[in-house]
Amino acid sequence: MMNKPYINFDTQVDKESSGQRIDHFAIKYFEENEEKYEECNQVFSRTKIQKFILDGNILVNDVPVKASYIVKEGSIVQFNIPVEVGERLETSPEKIYFEILYNDNDIIVINKPMGLVVHPAQGHYEHTLVNGLLFLFPEMKRNTNLSRMGLVHRLDKDTSGVMIVTKNEIAQEDVIDQFKHRTVTKEYVAIVNGIVKDDNGVISTRIGRNPLNRKRMSVLITDGKESLTKYEVLRVLKNATFIKLMPLTGRTHQLRVHMNYLKHPIAGDDLYSKRRTGFHRLGLMLCAKKITFIHPRTRQEMSFEVDLPDRFKIILQKGEV
Repeated sequence: MMNKPYINFDTQVDKESSGQRIDHFAIKYFEENEEKYEECNQVFSRTKIQKFILDGNILVNDVPVKASYIVKEGSIVQFNIPVEVGERLETSPEKIYFEILYNDNDIIVINKPMGLVVHPAQGHYEHTLVNGLLFLFPEMKRNTNLSRMGLVHRLDKDTSGVMIVTKNEIAQEDVIDQFKHRTVTKEYVAIVNGIVKDDNGVISTRIGRNPLNRKRMSVLITDGKESLTKYEVLRVLKNATFIKLMPLTGRTHQLRVHMNYLKHPIAGDDLYSKRRTGFHRLGLMLCAKKITFIHPRTRQEMSFEVDLPDRFKIILQKGEV
């Protein structure tokens, strides 16, 4: 019988989480860090998490604990979560189009098109970026961590633009560390509904899972994680604004949530914007335009920028959404 593979990751308990039960801490962590466990091919419930704790799959400072254990600031919570064997483990190579901006023995930089899902997940195991990467670079299945398959960051399905993919575990861990320490610079462009009043500014909030709709993230008053976004108005249109967004943190849906918080949701955002316009059919008006990072082997700074997508050019030429 084949042994189940496991996804391994850990986190340190911060001051705000100190005093929580370990099962409550784990549930909140999974909700706020879904990219950590989506490859496990299963949905987590309170009962399942308690079973993980009972089975010794969730530890505190290398020691098994009970579900009622109270975590303390500075403790390390370790997760050793089994991947449910199934289609997820049989990800197949597929010929899928995406533009390759750069490729060497350590990294690939791509321009992800709108509509392409990045990673296989429950109910969507085909037609993803990972399937396409395996078609072009079959060696990645041997050289990269199963839980990430070279992905060091994500873009939402309907967000287009520049992405880094690593081809081996050494490069993967290095670039992940750069993201962790916020030394990777990312610039997005968006077209948002309405006229943004200030030419530039910083949005500083806390973002967490919406308690009423688990598919959405929300700005929360006391819960959630610190989230920072710089913005700069590039052009004012008739009834919209062309804007540059620079996330200083990397929360799920951060830019979409922050612009909705400013009451200027991104045009074409079906999840966060209730306003439908004549150009809604063009899709989400959000593009990862530029990224700058340090090459994991050469230690040279590298920067890549993509052209504006056609859907942006259409709106900018017309001057309104």
